[in-house]
Amino acid sequence: MVSSLITLQFSLPLSAADRPNIVFIFTDDHASHAIGCYGSVINETPNLDRIANEGMLFKNCFCTNSLCGPSRAVIQTGKYSHLNGFFHNGNKFDGNQQTFPKLLRQAGYTTA
Repeated sequence: MVSSLITLQFSLPLSAADRPNIVFIFTDDHASHAIGCYGSVINETPNLDRIANEGMLFKNCFCTNSLCGPSRAVIQTGKYSHLNGFFHNGNKFDGNQQTFPKLLRQAGYTTA
């Protein structure tokens, strides 16, 4: 993911109208078998299903750290916990590291 964003950063500048919109939805404690776009009949999730059908749906994902904070740090940095320094929930994230929102901002995106 990070390498793709780095490529995006160094590609030719695109106007805001030419760049694709990126919406990153991150939620905790959801099982794929409980969300409609993954085939669930347990819950109705029409809005998530529509977003998945009109955008991108990850079907082969892995969790490198099962703890909340460290898992988010891995997603933000693209680095394993032993490389980004966030091992357990008591750690503080080093905000000086490169993250994908920073790369997106450098590429002209507005991020939250």
